[in-house]
Formats: sequence, C-alpha cells, structure tokens
Amino acid sequence: MNKTDSLVVKSILQWIIEEKSFFLCTIISAKGASVRPLGSLFAYDGESRVGFISEVGMDAAFCKHLDEADFPEDITYFTYGNQLLNKDNDLCLPCCGTVTLMIEKFSPTKISIELLTKWNTLIEQRVTFTRTINKIDFTSNLKELLSTPTAEEKKLTVDTAAIQITYTPTIQVLIIGATPVSKHLARLCSDLGFIVRLCENRKLFLEILEYDKENNNFDLSKSSSDVFVESYVDKYTCVVSLAHDPSIDDDAIIAALSSDSFYIGAIGSSKNCDKRVRRLSKNGIDENLLSKLRAPIGISINSKTPDEIAISIIAEIIEQKHKL
Repeated sequence: MNKTDSLVVKSILQWIIEEKSFFLCTIISAKGASVRPLGSLFAYDGESRVGFISEVGMDAAFCKHLDEADFPEDITYFTYGNQLLNKDNDLCLPCCGTVTLMIEKFSPTKISIELLTKWNTLIEQRVTFTRTINKIDFTSNLKELLSTPTAEEKKLTVDTAAIQITYTPTIQVLIIGATPVSKHLARLCSDLGFIVRLCENRKLFLEILEYDKENNNFDLSKSSSDVFVESYVDKYTCVVSLAHDPSIDDDAIIAALSSDSFYIGAIGSSKNCDKRVRRLSKNGIDENLLSKLRAPIGISINSKTPDEIAISIIAEIIEQKHKL
C-alpha cells in the first residue's frame, strides 16, 4: 500500500463519519499499461474524489460515468480501456491497456463505520493484512497477517466466491541529514508514494530547511539520529545516512543494523566507507551485521551531482523493495 491509498482510506472514514455515501473503486485486474498496481484505491462521493486510477482527465470522465450510472447491486465490476464512455468522453489507457474495477457502494451504517475504522487502524499500525470481499453477500472482512506473507499470499486473488487483497505497510524512508542529496531523494521518494522522514538537528542545516520549508515534502525530526531510527524503523523501512558527519551517520547506522530494515545505505567515497566499517567494527558491530550496509550507497551509474546521486539511491531502494 502506498501513501495515496492510505489517504483514500483515511478520507472515506471521514466521509462515512460525516454520513456521506460514496463509491470505493479497487483495481482488481489490469492488462497492458496500467498507471497503478492491483489493489489500488479510488473514491468518489459525488463532489470530491481521492486517489486516482489513471490520468486526471480519465478519472474525471469516470466520475461522470459514476454520476450517470445506475448500479443495482452493492458491488459492480467495470472494465475500461479503449471503449467509448459517451459521445464526449473516452476512457482510454496508454498502449491499449484495460483496467477492471470493483465498484462498491458505501452508505453510512454501523457496519461500514466499523469496517473503515478497523481498516484505517491497521494502516496506522503498519501491519500486513488482507481484505476479503464475499462476492455472494457483499460482506467484507479484514484480517491481520501475523507472519510474513508468501509470494502467493501477496497476490490479489479473484475466484467465484471472493476477492482477496493483501496490503503491506507503506514503504518508509528515513533520511539522516538535510544535505542537497537528501532534498532530491525526499522528492523522488514522495513521488513514489513512500512516507519520508528526515532527521536533522544541526543549526545551519535547520536554518536552510526553514528558508525552503514550502518545498519540503517530508516530516522533520530534530532528535538524535539513533533515537530517530529506533522510533520508526521496521521491516518496510529503509534507512539512508547522508549527513556526511560520522558522529551523526554512525549512530543511525548502528541503530539500523540491529533492526529488520530492508535497506540500509550510507553515502561516502570508497575510502571513507572503509574507514566507517573499521569504526563500526571497533564499536562491536560484527561482520554479519556490517554486510547489511550498502556503502558507497546507490547503484553504479557514475553519478556526480546531488540529483544524480539521489537517482542512483532510489533505484537501489526500488530494487530491494521488490524483494520484500
């Protein structure tokens, strides 16, 4: 689940509390080019929409379809690709792709409020869970997965009786140090729907952040780097140390290495990275833990500038994310 889908669930919970009715749309299959992955969410209450299916114009056309359509059942399925929606609008995906949506009608009932409250709570708790929709009686069930889901469990499954969707926590990126690379990386991560948190407590760097705060797309923490990492790190978190200050970077790295973070990286030349490994070894970090550290950080693309370095880092994070 990415940040956009989390926002959809939070928004529709508020809508239901305000006694609004709405449509919740879930992508359950896609062929060809698709803007969003299976399980992605989109909601529309007749006035406002949250989330997205494809391009802005297509989503607006689809909302018009929702306004005009008469759905007799609580759950309806709709596939669009290159077909004509009406005389004025086309629903057309790139490369002749098609997307099938499960469209659910929600109204303010006790059952709906309980379902959406639980859904939002599971997201906030950063746990993996399944949502199962019964195709016969249209009931919906949420269940936390206590063990790491298998590759098969992660798949969206559709059969004659039910649809099951597995949601994992939103990828979270913890960035240590407000350097130029950090700003570029934060933007890239935010664009990908990741949660971005940045730790910085140095006066000069904080002043720079304050000056440019309208362009900041991260949550700022001023705590020590080790406390910062320990407060947020989990299996779906990556830790990126970019402070260029051993007294800050090393503490964050030590905290990260003892966690189950799926990616830990630190900036620096090969020479400086070797020095860091020797420092960490002297601090009692064994070779097994040190093998988790990616330093120099990023894939090898001969990057030089801050934006190029950020691209190499995000590429490596994406590569590791798909191994979760």
